[in-house]
Order: sequence, then C-alpha cells, then structure tokens
Amino acid sequence: MVSSIAWSSFWATVIAALQVICLSGVGYLLARTGRIDRVFLRKISNLLTDIFLPSFILYHTLSGSDNLRVEWVYLIPAVGIGMLVASLLLGFVIAKVLRIREANLFSALVSFQNCGYMPLIMVSVMFGPEKREMFYSWIFLYIIGFNFLVWSFGVWLVSGREGEGLWKKVINPPFLSTIVAVVLALLGLANSIPAGIYSFLEILSRPVLPLSMLVMGGILGLNCMSCSLNHRLLALTVITKLVVLPMIALMILSLLKFSILTPDLRWFILLESAVPSAVSLAVISESYGGDTPFISQVLFYTHLVSVVTIPVFLLLLKGQ
Repeated sequence: MVSSIAWSSFWATVIAALQVICLSGVGYLLARTGRIDRVFLRKISNLLTDIFLPSFILYHTLSGSDNLRVEWVYLIPAVGIGMLVASLLLGFVIAKVLRIREANLFSALVSFQNCGYMPLIMVSVMFGPEKREMFYSWIFLYIIGFNFLVWSFGVWLVSGREGEGLWKKVINPPFLSTIVAVVLALLGLANSIPAGIYSFLEILSRPVLPLSMLVMGGILGLNCMSCSLNHRLLALTVITKLVVLPMIALMILSLLKFSILTPDLRWFILLESAVPSAVSLAVISESYGGDTPFISQVLFYTHLVSVVTIPVFLLLLKGQ
C-alpha cells in the first residue's frame, strides 16, 4: 500500500514538474537562438499582469464559487494566508540568522509557492473524480489568499523598497481582480454574470501557464544558466523551500490533533508547503523590477529537485 502511494506521488510530481520544465525549455531555446529578447519578454510579462492573470483569477474564483461548502470558503483561504505569513516570518528569521543580505527576495522565494498548477496536476493524477473536485475547490480557494499576498506584499518584496511608484506596483490588476472576484463570490453574485462573460474570461485565462513558462525560460536563456550568481543564496533558498518548510509543516501536523484536520486536509496542507517556488515571481520581477535571473534559476532548481522531495514528504505523512 505504501509502495503504491509512493509511486503515485512520485509520478504525479514528475508529470507536473516536467510540464513546467518543458514549457520553460521552449522559452529558453527561443532566447538562446536569438528569436526573442528582453523587450519581447517584458511585453509578454505586461500582458500577463494586465490582462491574462486578472482574467484567470476572475474566471477560476467565480466559476467554482457555487459548488463550495460554506466552511471551506473561510477555512481554506485562512489556512493559505496563515501558511504564507508563517513562511514569510520564518524566511526573515532564517535570513537574519544566516546574515542573508537579500532578505526580502529570499523570504519571497521560500514563501510564495506554485500553489495552483502543480497541485492541480498532482490531484488529477492521484485521485478519483469525487475527491478531485474537492481538492480542486480547495486549491482555488487557497489561491485567493495567495493572490492577495503575492500581488501586494510579494510585489513589494521582489521589486524592492526603493523608487517611486511603489503603490502603483502593489495596487495592480491581479490584486484588484482578486478583490473583485472575492466580493462578487461572497455576495452570491457569481451566478448573475452572463455565460458569455465567463466564456470570454476562460479564453483569456488559457495563455497564463504557457506564457509564464515562456517568460521564465526566456530569462534563463538570455542570462544563461552559467551566469555569475550567489550560489550560496541559491542553495539556501532551494533547501529552505523544499526541505525545511515541509519538514516544519510535517512536525506541526503530527502534533496537532484537531478534528477539523482531516487526513485530506493534512495531505493538502503538506503538499502546499512542499511545492516549488511560484512562477508568478518571475513575472512580477520582469514587470515591476527585481533580480529576475536569480529568481528564474531558483524556479528552475526548485521544480527540478521537488520531483524527489515532494513524494518523500507525502510518504512520511502517510506513515504517521
């Protein structure tokens, strides 16, 4: 039984990670062969943040709101925000102890995770229809809290404290679309939106994943995988994100005995703590300013290493 669970987790992780790596590989090859440049990537990033990501947020938040249980609507976003805040605080503590000068960037990369795409693929591979729908609902609810933080505080962390127009960076289309979507869902107005608008939003949401991967891979190609980087910081970020955080989550889950923490919720929480860094951080950095080459390398290596670490932690949870 344990063996089948381990293999299921492993292959689901491999499939999710390989899709991310292969899609970003297209951008990498296009950049290395000179077919795309930084100006092109900046324009794509602007399209993502101004049009496609807001459409993605609106569509997925509103389209699933009528099938949600009342307790999930409050519990899952609260869990997501709580996990992110705790991870951010831990990131700053680790940065302080290890004297990491890039504390803001480090904390953003270890805290904001690929909380949507990788879990969606893994759930689709590992579970049957009934449980899949439940986990899909949880994932989109989790993303609500994630979007609030990544497109506000995350933008501030990645783009830096300095410079004018910080509020313009923080109050951006994805952040505003999250507010609109949550308000409409809580007011029960999602069903009042015409089907044509949903279809339009769904079409506009489709390019989010491939274009995000294109930007990440293109940045890697333009800056080259062998460029001069802070390798110590890179290693610390990958280890903290994929080993330290899920290990702490596993320890806390083993100590908490609340009835609300069902086996499914425990599995979901551990998965969200173990997935790689968020691809949206590369889009934020390219659009609003930041150390995009370093962020892209962290994204590449966390997705690559997670093929091993995620199944290990899910198996450890099952053994408790």
